This record gives sequence, structure tokens and C-alpha cells, in this order.
Amino acid sequence: MTTATGRVYKRGKKFYIAINKGYTEGKRLEERRVTNAKSQREAKVILETELFKLNRSAAVGSPMDNNYLLHDLFNDWLEHIQTVTPNPKTCREYIRNAELALKSLSELSITNVSGLLPKEATRFQKLITDQGLSSNIANKALVKLKAILDYGVENKLIYSNPIKKVPMLPIVRKKFRRSYTHEEVNKLLELAPPEWQPFFHFAVSTGCRLAEIQNLLWKDVDLKKMQIHIIARQDWKPKSKSGERSIPITEKLKETLSRLEKRSDYVFTTQKGTKRENNALTVLKRTVKKGLEELNPKWKKEKIEEELTLLDFHALRYTFCTELIKNGVDIKTVQKIMGHADIATTLSIYAQYCHGGMENAVSHIKW
Repeated sequence: MTTATGRVYKRGKKFYIAINKGYTEGKRLEERRVTNAKSQREAKVILETELFKLNRSAAVGSPMDNNYLLHDLFNDWLEHIQTVTPNPKTCREYIRNAELALKSLSELSITNVSGLLPKEATRFQKLITDQGLSSNIANKALVKLKAILDYGVENKLIYSNPIKKVPMLPIVRKKFRRSYTHEEVNKLLELAPPEWQPFFHFAVSTGCRLAEIQNLLWKDVDLKKMQIHIIARQDWKPKSKSGERSIPITEKLKETLSRLEKRSDYVFTTQKGTKRENNALTVLKRTVKKGLEELNPKWKKEKIEEELTLLDFHALRYTFCTELIKNGVDIKTVQKIMGHADIATTLSIYAQYCHGGMENAVSHIKW
């Protein structure tokens, strides 16, 4: 069996491919054709696809469809990713990012693998950011698109991943997340709607992630030992293995939890007993806005809006972590309480806290 080979060449402003299909009676069989490629790199992708079609046809008797639909490839990958990703939340995020990639490519009229050249991947990233989404989201979509194509290559559905070397968009780094002061935290808890006050009190007193609070069960709350336990279950898992942990609670939080009505197995519920899954950030922003306006009456409207733009629910977790560091808790203990998989995450928060106190630090030098 002869393996087809080929080359790319240029005449004038056009790129051509030449495919050598072997020899017959001493005469070389070569097919030449013009391409619509705008660069040598694009022409090579076209050549590689054509060579794969020919060689696969010779090997297994069925040529690859050059118009292999991205949607069909996605469906093949979808079944695979649901099998190998045990955490349902993580799996949903992967699928959501992949769907965003395919939707954006569809809007660019790219529906098959042969139409997906490196420049098209860059165009679809721009389309995502032009819709007001962040470069980080565009990068996540690109990563999943690459994963789908890699899956196709590994399973011999397509010849190569044409966007393997497409770079990520640069990330515009956010300003440091701000830790809230004691006065601000107290004001938040004072102004929070009664049904949300225990929720926010718990968040800022344990440093738990939003999903960990929403999925906390009463059986994992030990008020006698003053501990709560974040434990993986069949229907829910924390962000990582290190997310499974026990967290000590304060006397004040113990009192808050003791007063909570037990409506279901979940600790934090709606009036109907279902777990609180929505509106946490909306209510938090509304409450923080009131608090900042009361505490800082001289602040301009733009300053308040800037604060709210940077606010996310993670700010309560960040405030708790900073408070531990501020009170001299060692880094390894902070990492364990926070459930950080990598101590670098803990150190980055430590560095942000220390950055704000560098001027005060040198004031202690007496010489």
C-alpha cells in the first residue's frame, strides 16, 4: 500500500498543493490543485486534510468526510466527557464552554472541521468578547474547542487539530479583591434581609464557597463540637478533593445556626424548604450598596458603582481568609480551612494583604 505524500507551493499570489499518489507503470501519479488559502500555513492544513482522506481510505476502505460537522464531533465528545468527568458541576461547565464555542463558530458560518482554520478561531474569540464576555470566558471556550478536536484526532475521526497552536487571549487582570472591614461586615449583617442574614453570616464566618453553603446539610453541622463538615456526596462534590474539610465555627455563628428553622435536610433553604440556589449575589450587592452609602455618605455615586462592579460572592470568602492571616494564623492552617488545593492560592491572598500593609511594616524598624 502506497502512502500519499504532498507539498505546498506558491505561484503568484496563490497557494497550490501537489499530492503524490504513488507510481503506475513507472509513472508518478501527481494531482495538483489551487487552494483558497491566504497563507502557506493554511495551505498546509488543507494538504494534511486531503492526505489523511486518501491514506485513511487506502487503510480502512472508508474515506474521512472532509465536511465532518463540528456538531457531530461535539456529540461524540459529549458522551465521552460525561463518562470521564465525575463532578457534575465541572462537567456542566465544560459543556457550557464547548456550546459557546460552537454557537460562536455557527454565527461565523463555520459548521465543519475543514472550515476551521487558525484565523477563524481567533475570529470566534473576538466574537465572544464583542458580546461583552470576558477574555477568560473566550479562552475557556477555545480550550474546550481544542479538546473536542483532540478527541477527534485520538479517535481517528479527523486528521489533525488545526487550531492546536492558536494562542489564548491575554487576561486583563482584575484589581485586587478588597477585604471588608469589621465595620462594613457588621453593617452588612445589620442591613441584610432577615432570611439572608444567617446565609451571609455563615459565609463571612467560615470562608465557604457559595456552592458549599448552598449544599450544606444539617447532618454535617456539629454544634456540640462547634464544627461544620464539607463532605462529598453522590449528588454533589466540592470543587476539589482538598475541598473536603472540617471548619471550626465561632460562638456567634453557633447561635445563628441554633436559631435557624429546620425546614429540610439543607441548612439554608427558602420558605418552601428547598435549598437556596439563586439571588445570593443580587441580594449581597443590594445590601452592600446600602451599607456603603450609610458608612460613606460623602462617596460619589461612581465610587459606589466601582465597588459593586468588583464585588462578587467570593469577597466574603476573601474577607474571612484575610482575617485569618491578619490574626497570625499560619499559612498551612489557612490553606486547610479554606480548602485550597494549591498553597500558591493561599500565598497569593497573603501577598495581597501584605501589599496593603508594606508601608506600616517598615514603621516598626527602630534604626
